[in-house]
Amino acid sequence: DFESSTLPDMHRIGDRLVMTLALLTSAPVARTGVITEDLHWFSNGRSCSAHPPRTALSSAVVQLGRSDVERLVEVYEQLASEGVTNRRNLQLALRRFVLALSRTRDDDRLIDFAIAAEALLLKERNELSLRLALRAAALAKETTLSPRKVFDRMRDAYKVRSNVVHGTDVAAEKLKTTCIQLEAELRVLLTAYVRMASEMEGRSPLTLDEARYLPDTSN
Repeated sequence: DFESSTLPDMHRIGDRLVMTLALLTSAPVARTGVITEDLHWFSNGRSCSAHPPRTALSSAVVQLGRSDVERLVEVYEQLASEGVTNRRNLQLALRRFVLALSRTRDDDRLIDFAIAAEALLLKERNELSLRLALRAAALAKETTLSPRKVFDRMRDAYKVRSNVVHGTDVAAEKLKTTCIQLEAELRVLLTAYVRMASEMEGRSPLTLDEARYLPDTSN
């Protein structure tokens, strides 16, 4: 059960809940008001209200079974851990990922996803797409994703992102496909990073063994 909180704490709880749902479902989620009910509804099914009322981003309804709720609580608690809250890069990545889900344009969505990926995986601004793809592949090793496919798709997504921000025309279908793939893979990578970070303390970035994912140039 979750205890009642002061108003500032409820703001943080609302943001954390939105992040949790964003990591668990592709359905649009948003928080536009102040949650006024405590969160005992996690365990007993009570509803919560917000003021002012939320404006729905879509009519999508997410049904959660018992195992889904247990997973939701697990991720929620991971997001509340010091290992997660003390990492500014991870907090930025999570916020941008959630923001991307509320965008109505694919180009805006792609830019937010790219910022999330860069915040999660890059230490310096001058690091290139190769290092982004390498670290994404290294993180994918902690998931069910294929590191090689993640490497290739991340490099491709970064090229599309560069075209968008520099004003180069990108086919609408290519833009949409890139967004769909990047959203799905970022959701898995963020969830893995949150889990790993929650098991650690401090602000130091996670060490990702990227060397083994260098592209094969032997042929």
